[in-house]
Amino acid sequence: MSEPIKVQILQGILTRLQDAKTNLLPGDIDAPRKVEMTFDLATQLKQLPNWQLYHEDETEVPTLKDTRGRTYDFPIAIKVSVQAPHDLALAVERHVAEVQRIMESDIQLAGLVSIIDNGGVQLALGTGDQPVGVAILTYTVRYRRALGNPYATY
Repeated sequence: MSEPIKVQILQGILTRLQDAKTNLLPGDIDAPRKVEMTFDLATQLKQLPNWQLYHEDETEVPTLKDTRGRTYDFPIAIKVSVQAPHDLALAVERHVAEVQRIMESDIQLAGLVSIIDNGGVQLALGTGDQPVGVAILTYTVRYRRALGNPYATY
C-alpha cells in the first residue's frame, strides 16, 4: 500500500529541499549541511547552514467539497538558519531565494497538490561573535483527497 497523500506531499517537498544538498546552488551560497523535517521550529540544529521543514494540522475547505472527495489546506514553514562572518543578512537572503526557487518551480508538486501558495518571510538576525541568521518562509498547501481513500488525490 502506498503512503497517505499528505505524507506523499511532505516527502515530495522534503526531497526537493534535500536535493539542494547535492546540487550546486546558484551564486555564492554554501549548500545546506542538513535538511530535515521537524515538529518544533524552536529547535536549532548544530550543522549550519540548515533548512527545517515544519507542518501544522490541516483544515477542510468547506466550499470546495464534492461527491468524489474533499479539499484541505495545511500550513508549512521552512526555517533557514545560516552563519556568516560577514554580511549575515545577505547570506540569509541568498538561502531564502534558493528555497523560494525550489518551492515555486513546481507549485503543484507534480500533480499531488492544487497549489503551494507563498505566505511570506520573517527574518531574524543574531549578533555576537558567531551570529546566526534565521528566516522562516511560510506556505499554504492545498490538496484534494478522495473520499474513503486517504492514499489518493483526484
